[in-house]
Amino acid sequence: MVSISDMSPHPDTHTLARQFAFGDQFIGVITDGFEPEHWETRPGDAANSAHWILGHLAVSRRFLIRLADAELPREDWEAAFDMGSDSTLPDGCPDPEVLLGYFYSAGELLRVTLEGLDEEACQRELSKPFPDGSKTFVGAARFIQGHEMYHFGQLGLIRSLCGLPGFA
Repeated sequence: MVSISDMSPHPDTHTLARQFAFGDQFIGVITDGFEPEHWETRPGDAANSAHWILGHLAVSRRFLIRLADAELPREDWEAAFDMGSDSTLPDGCPDPEVLLGYFYSAGELLRVTLEGLDEEACQRELSKPFPDGSKTFVGAARFIQGHEMYHFGQLGLIRSLCGLPGFA
């Protein structure tokens, strides 16, 4: 068995791990003061609610962990937040407080996973390219990190639409 200390890390994994750690802090700032009605706010009829976006972010992190071949069983609740899923949440979906817990725990596991990957694992070719054309695991991780920032922007917009104060 190879230990993490025997591996040569890919230069991007440390940076990506730090960026995902920043996401843990940032989501707390963005959603600070959210009340139940804020979580259900949509910036337009076709837009997703803050609740759905949060679940989608947790699912995206969990997807990336699995893509790295780390052990993380898929749970039933995840289907409600998959890309392309109906943003009208079915009864029984985890509430935002629970989803924040999933988001944070996935972030912790993701950071450990990223820090433990060697060059070979990072450059492993995916079965199909990501929307940006990425064909390797590290490319997929970069895409998911950018995707996370995009959704943080949506949450920030919802925060503003709800009349909550900005953040510095």
